[in-house]
Amino acid sequence: MIQKEPLKCIWSGKKSERVKPVTLKTLNRITSPTEKTFYVLPEHEQKLRNFNHEFVQNGKMFLMIILSITFLMAFVALMAAFLPGSENILISIVGISVSGIGITLVKYPFATPETVQLFGIKKSVQIVKISGYIITLIGLFFTFYPYFNF
Repeated sequence: MIQKEPLKCIWSGKKSERVKPVTLKTLNRITSPTEKTFYVLPEHEQKLRNFNHEFVQNGKMFLMIILSITFLMAFVALMAAFLPGSENILISIVGISVSGIGITLVKYPFATPETVQLFGIKKSVQIVKISGYIITLIGLFFTFYPYFNF
């Protein structure tokens, strides 16, 4: 007789016989509405529902902010080629942009599906927030770097 391996809770990342299926209206990778079944321990179901609500409400905003900042940085890189002598201000703009990405990750800690699959939502949120703080600090460093005399 083949014994089934316990399923993994999407919230905690722990395997358990007690997980139950919960079907939610959510967003896919490109923020299109979809319905998906998650497996979650009963004690974490409300946390999953709350997180999913936040994701559905803010997923498109998150994606738009990240894409906008990315295009801004590409534009600044292009400007650097045509505006010699303005490197300091352009480095500062990139630093502000990087900080913007970091702040966005802290405000909207949405990890990739692969990260969630590996660690669970709870730990993925922690990883994204810590990464967001680090990225913000790196961006602030580059924002002010041109104005320090080392």
